Amino acid sequence: MSYTNLALVCVICGQITDWKRREKMKILSNIFIICLLSISNGYTEGLLEIDSESLFNSEEFLEQTFKPPDVPLDFVLEKPIDPESYIVGPGDLLQIGIWGDLPITLSLPIMADGVISVPKVGVFDLRNKTLAECSRILSDGVGKYYKFDNFSVNLARPRYFRAMVLGDIVAPGGYIISGGTRLVDLLAAAGGINTRGSWQRITIHHESGDSSIYNLLDFYLNHNDGSNPFIQQGDCVIIPQITQAVEFRGALQIGTSLIPLEQENSTASTLIPIQSQRSLFYEFGQGETVRTLLSTFRNFGVDADLRHLLYEYQENGRSEKRIINLIDPVGETRDSPLIHGGTITAPKIEDVVYVTGDVARPGAYPYSPNLSLSDYIGLAGGLDSRYGSGSGWKLINSSGNESTPDKTAFPYRGDTIKVPRRFSVTLQEYLSPVIGVASVVISAIALSSL
Repeated sequence: MSYTNLALVCVICGQITDWKRREKMKILSNIFIICLLSISNGYTEGLLEIDSESLFNSEEFLEQTFKPPDVPLDFVLEKPIDPESYIVGPGDLLQIGIWGDLPITLSLPIMADGVISVPKVGVFDLRNKTLAECSRILSDGVGKYYKFDNFSVNLARPRYFRAMVLGDIVAPGGYIISGGTRLVDLLAAAGGINTRGSWQRITIHHESGDSSIYNLLDFYLNHNDGSNPFIQQGDCVIIPQITQAVEFRGALQIGTSLIPLEQENSTASTLIPIQSQRSLFYEFGQGETVRTLLSTFRNFGVDADLRHLLYEYQENGRSEKRIINLIDPVGETRDSPLIHGGTITAPKIEDVVYVTGDVARPGAYPYSPNLSLSDYIGLAGGLDSRYGSGSGWKLINSSGNESTPDKTAFPYRGDTIKVPRRFSVTLQEYLSPVIGVASVVISAIALSSL
C-alpha cells in the first residue's frame, strides 16, 4: 500500500472515532469523496502507464526518433538522377508511391545494412542495386499485398557518405559527399591535383574490390561524362604521379581553375593538365606524337606565334631542336615523337604592326587598336613618292592568312601591312629590260646591213 492510501485510512479512522450522530451524513460524504480520490489516483497511474506504452509505439514517436537526420542540401544536382545508373546505398531516402483504390505514399530510408523495411510487407535487400532495379524489386514485393494501378519509386534525398582521396592531391583524406558527386567535384573539394599528379591515370578502388582507371583530360577536352564518374560509397580515389610529360612554355593561356587560386605559388592544378607559375606540364601516353598532342592542346595564348613553335628534347644523349609550324605544317615536323622531359615553347607575337613594301620608312610600329591601315602607313612616312601604290594593300595576320581589306580596316598585333608598287612602275620595270634588249637587237641588225 502506498503512503497516500495509508494516510487516507488514518483520516477515516480518526473521523470514525469522533463519530457524532448529527455529523453522520457529513462524515459519510467525506468518506465517499476520499474513496473516489483514492480510486482516481490509481486509475491515473494506470493511464500514465498506458499513455507511455502507446507513445513509444506510435508512428509519430518512431518517425521523430528514428527518421534520418536533417542534413543540409549543400549541393546542386547537375541534372536529374538517372534511375538506370544511380546505385542506391545506406542513407538514401526513397519515396514509394502506391496508386490504387487507396493511394499510399511512403518515405523510407535505406538502412545501414543496405535493406529497406516496408510496413506490413517485409524487408528488401537493395545492396548494389540501381534505382530502376529497386523499383522493380519493390513493385513485385508490394504487389503481393496490395493491389495497385501504378507504382513508383523515386529518390527523395541522396545519401551522404565518406570518400577517400589519396596520392598526389593537395589535401588528401576523407570527404563527406552526396550520392550525386562526380570525380571532378571530389578533386575540387580536396584542393586539386598537385603539379606532378596524373590526370590520365586516375584510379578508383571500389568497395567490391574492383578498380577502374579514368582519364579526366578526356572529360575536359571531349566533355565525356564517362570519364567523370559518380563517386560511390566505399570508393577510394588514387592520384598517381606522372611518368611521361612534356613542358609547354612561352605564350600560354592558363584556363579556368578547378578551384580559385588565392596565391600565385599555389601547387593546385587547373582543369587542364597541370599548372605551374609559368608553364604547363602535359602528360602523354605511350607512342603519342607531337601531331596528336597539338590536336588536343587548347592553351596557347592569343599572342602565341603558332608558326614558330620550338620543340626541344634529348635523344641518344644529344640535344635536338625543331621548329613546328602549326598553321602551315611542312614535311613531318609536326609528327615528331614525344620524349619525356621535352619542352615546346610558343614565342610571343610582338605587340607591334609591321609595315613593309613601298613606304617611306618600313618597319615595326607600336600596336594600337584605334589605328587603321591608313594610320600605320602615315606612321611609316606615307607611300614612297615614286613607287608606292595607293591601292591593293595586303594585310597578313600572324597565322599567315592574307587579305586585301579596305584602308579603314584595323589590323591586329603581329599583323603585317604590305604596300605594293604602282602598276605603271611595275610595268615599266618589266618593259625596261625588253626595250633594252630590243634596242640592242635593232642596233645589231642595222650594223650588219651596212
